Amino acid sequence: MISFYSYLLEAAACLTLFMLVYRLFLHRETFFQLNRFYLIGTALLAWVIPLADLPSPFFTRALPSGGAIPAVPSAPDSPSLLPLLVYGAGAGLMLVRFALQLRRLRTFIQAGTVLRRSGRCRIVTGGDTPPFSFFGTIFINRDRISDPDLARILAHEAVHVRQFHSLDILLMELVTIFQWFNPFVWPYRSALKEIHEYLADRAVIAQGGGAGYRRLILEQHIGGRLFEFANNLSRSQIKRRITMMTKEKSRARTRLKVLLAVPAAALLLLAFAEPRTAADPVSGGRALSPADIEAAPVISLSATGQDKPGEQKKKQAELEKKKKEAALAEMEEERRLKIRQLKLKLKGTEDPELRKKIKALIVEMETNGPNGKKIKMSKLESVNREMEELKLKLEKTGDADLRKKIKMKLIAMEEDLLKLKEQEKKNQQAKKSVKKK
Repeated sequence: MISFYSYLLEAAACLTLFMLVYRLFLHRETFFQLNRFYLIGTALLAWVIPLADLPSPFFTRALPSGGAIPAVPSAPDSPSLLPLLVYGAGAGLMLVRFALQLRRLRTFIQAGTVLRRSGRCRIVTGGDTPPFSFFGTIFINRDRISDPDLARILAHEAVHVRQFHSLDILLMELVTIFQWFNPFVWPYRSALKEIHEYLADRAVIAQGGGAGYRRLILEQHIGGRLFEFANNLSRSQIKRRITMMTKEKSRARTRLKVLLAVPAAALLLLAFAEPRTAADPVSGGRALSPADIEAAPVISLSATGQDKPGEQKKKQAELEKKKKEAALAEMEEERRLKIRQLKLKLKGTEDPELRKKIKALIVEMETNGPNGKKIKMSKLESVNREMEELKLKLEKTGDADLRKKIKMKLIAMEEDLLKLKEQEKKNQQAKKSVKKK
């Protein structure tokens, strides 16, 4: 399951990429309704893409040797407190701002006077603001509007009402509350409101507004407090609105630019895809879910038809045997190292008691293997050990007669040692010839 923070960041990445596509390819085109649907659709799609649990076609998560499925936590880690507090504070401030805008809207409705009703529209007068609309209510300041301009203003705001632009604004307010940290959410919101104004302007001009309507826009832009939460006549930048009024319609084929949302969404899905599991017969090629892991704690290759019955157990037994042999080899190496260290210590000490203890320890370690079993020394090893003891004794003694006897014994033992080595070599050759046959 995706974590809370990852979900927010991935949704922010989606909004960012969709906004970049809009700014680079779509915002100068005159198919305003299509642009509106693009902005609303991608704003919703940005919250859906991070939830898609798709396997990556490029990355693979390999299973450990032996076919065991890696452990997966049953639930995501809880968000740490400090980042959660910071995010919650920002979202809380945005929510308070949203509530204050609703309260201000309620104040306008209560303080205003209903001028008249026209179809689904209720026209309310009062307040020191430029004209704006919210759902089925149009707000105007009757003292600032002359009779000839009133019809154009009402036609403009009626477009917002008929096309439910206020619903778009509410959606983007909610997106802004959750994505307040994303710098691209603000131009996203502004772009949608700008599209609303373009749609309303085009509808009024189609009814014969022309130059008088452009003059009206300039006049309404001067003075008055803007009501940010709703659609108002002066919300967009005037220069861009007038430019769009006089701009030639975009060619029909440029509508295909909106399809750029498809590769953008595909790119995001690939970026957020989970690595596939290398050996995954349980899940059919997708990434393993916790339910798959509970159902199959170990993957059996024989179930896939790759191994014959019984071969998997044989392979598992061989693997265990190799592990034990490796562990024993490591312990044997440590044992031999300790024996060499003890022999060096024995060579460097003159204390008879300490020498006696070290010799006893060496004998014990040479006769006991790493697994605790007695080591049966070969005749060759026995002669080698005896010769080492005689050499140590020779170095320590100063008695001339004793030294002579030790040297004679060492010479005899060296002859025996050569014979034993030759015999062992013959035995090994005989074993090899038997194996070849």
